[in-house]
Amino acid sequence: VWLSLLSMLLSLILGTLIAVMRVSPIGLVTAFAAGYTEFFRNIPLLIVLFFTLNGLPYMGITLPFFWVGVAGLAVYHSAYVAEIVRAGLQSIGTGLVRDLW
Repeated sequence: VWLSLLSMLLSLILGTLIAVMRVSPIGLVTAFAAGYTEFFRNIPLLIVLFFTLNGLPYMGITLPFFWVGVAGLAVYHSAYVAEIVRAGLQSIGTGLVRDLW
């Protein structure tokens, strides 16, 4: 349960950040966010977990198995959350946003 809750919280935070980057007017930031979402949406979760379990120690980052699972799930699911939040942001018309400010 803790693994699910923590990964959902982190994926919500990271996904919202990626979604804001995706609708940014800066081209390089938008390209990075689009690449992130397309990359992590198109590879299986098992591959992400495998590379977080084996890749993080290779880079010198040693975490307990629980936190490796949280990080892998959060990175994977943040791409899906980013697309959901991006669609919500783009559904709001510019006139509505202008009226709120």
